[in-house]
Amino acid sequence: ESFVQACRLAAPHGMTVNLEPISWNAVRSLTQAQQIVAAAGQPNSGVLIDALHFYRMGESIDVLKTIPPKLLNIFHLCDAPLQSPVDIDALRVEARTARLMPGEGQLKLLPLLESLASHTLISVEVPNQKFLKEFTPKQRAVMALKATHSLFKGCL
Repeated sequence: ESFVQACRLAAPHGMTVNLEPISWNAVRSLTQAQQIVAAAGQPNSGVLIDALHFYRMGESIDVLKTIPPKLLNIFHLCDAPLQSPVDIDALRVEARTARLMPGEGQLKLLPLLESLASHTLISVEVPNQKFLKEFTPKQRAVMALKATHSLFKGCL
């Protein structure tokens, strides 16, 4: 009901509302997010996929095939070690303060990117306390650009 309300409030402004599943929140899987979005029946709704949360939820690329492409609106690109933290507090810390630039960890990013819909917006999301302390916003943007370019170098 809250999701429907958010969609209805956003619609007159031309905005979409995208539901992001996160392993430690109430919506803990892409399937669950897709079901909520489908039940809402709002044309300005969709699912946000975050690379870190995708793998920390234990999702597989196959699950993306079950979600209608029109719902895959936004993708957050980042990287992390393959090994997941063992408890919820550590998962939260990793997600909020210790993400890595794309290509600097071990997540399987390219297969995930290849599974997205053609209209999916991609944004680099790398909250990292070390980067905030050591680099200016411009330096962080350049780092993200270079890391993302390196990740895609073999694809061009």
